[in-house]
Amino acid sequence: MDIDYKKQALEAFNTIQTNIGFLGIDRDIRTIMVTSSIKGEGKSTVTSNIANSYAFSQKRILLVDCDMRNPTVHRVLELPNRKGLADLIMAGREGLVAEDYIIHYAPYFDVLTAGHRPPNPTELLGSKRMKALINAFSEQYDYVILDTPPVLLVPDAIALHPYVDGILLVVRHGYTTKEVLEDCKKAWEVAGTKPSACILNAIPDMQKRYSYYGYYDYEETRPAKGRNKKSRRHTVIKQEERQEKDMYMSAAKETREAGSRKSAHNPPPAEKEFARKSDIAGQEFQRPVDRTKRKLH
Repeated sequence: MDIDYKKQALEAFNTIQTNIGFLGIDRDIRTIMVTSSIKGEGKSTVTSNIANSYAFSQKRILLVDCDMRNPTVHRVLELPNRKGLADLIMAGREGLVAEDYIIHYAPYFDVLTAGHRPPNPTELLGSKRMKALINAFSEQYDYVILDTPPVLLVPDAIALHPYVDGILLVVRHGYTTKEVLEDCKKAWEVAGTKPSACILNAIPDMQKRYSYYGYYDYEETRPAKGRNKKSRRHTVIKQEERQEKDMYMSAAKETREAGSRKSAHNPPPAEKEFARKSDIAGQEFQRPVDRTKRKLH
């Protein structure tokens, strides 16, 4: 990935970080849950980059993978997942022992992976033990970011929402439908809450300028449906413009050749004419054509 793209992507996530701060006018938002409606919206990648942005700002950050059914954070960051959150909750321990499960990924950036898959993820995430861990983490770190499963697939995120200060909903452009978002809204209404903000992800016109910092490249994924239609539409427009231009050039050439043949038999006085107006790519122009007398030898 080009270094300019990395800088621009980092700026994009710095903007998200700043906007998160604006959400906490009445209260500090230090524990943040990131979720999505369905699978495949780029939730874990967005979560990792938001955490990375906080670390660049020298804020102590803990990224917790709460998706025990399909853990992804350790794959995004290329970390082992031998033990993690599920093991820590089931161990029934508190205090400094949690340090044995936390991975120091980078300066100011720690990670707690999901660990072994338990038989009852929803019960573990909604337990008092989980609440105690989040409270302890919030005292040790400036921010705690939780990567949770999609809302419409499993109830894990709904069970966890009472323990966090803010909820971010990731929505992928050209992938998440209106019907899916409406169902997601109803699920949050039943739970008695709503997302604090939404992040629109994978915008086609910005895929190269805002590819994710160091972790993700949209060119490696299947493009959204609307992107193919748009590219084909622009291709057709360009082909029509080229055909219209070729037709004009051919007509102008025939006019010049006809004028040359006529002047060979009946040379006209020197004059300056203008070719007909033509519309190419939405612009009208006039093309001067000089004709001079030609003498026959």
